Order: sequence, then structure tokens, then C-alpha cells
Amino acid sequence: MPFGSCEVAVAVVLLVCGGWVEQLAGSALVAGDPRQAVVRATLNAVNRRLEALLA
Repeated sequence: MPFGSCEVAVAVVLLVCGGWVEQLAGSALVAGDPRQAVVRATLNAVNRRLEALLA
């Protein structure tokens, strides 16, 4: 997705845990391989929430 002169990957993840669902969003600049940017955007989305769930 273009954002000004930069290309940005955006990921929206639905986290389902027990009886609740949470929508998480993350983004990353595309610098080279766009697939890597999608992975970074996904990690950006789940980073803090996953930390809390694993603790």
C-alpha cells in the first residue's frame, strides 16, 4: 500500500483466546522484499499482546 513516497505493509490479525476476540494491527515499511515487510507488520501487530499472553 503506497503511503506518500513510501510503500507500507499493513497487517490486521484477529486474536482469539478463550471467549474473547481482539483485533490487532501493525505496519512496516517495505524495504526490499515485500514478504519480509508483511512478516514484520504481523510481528508488529502481535508483539505486545503476545508478550502479555506468554507471561
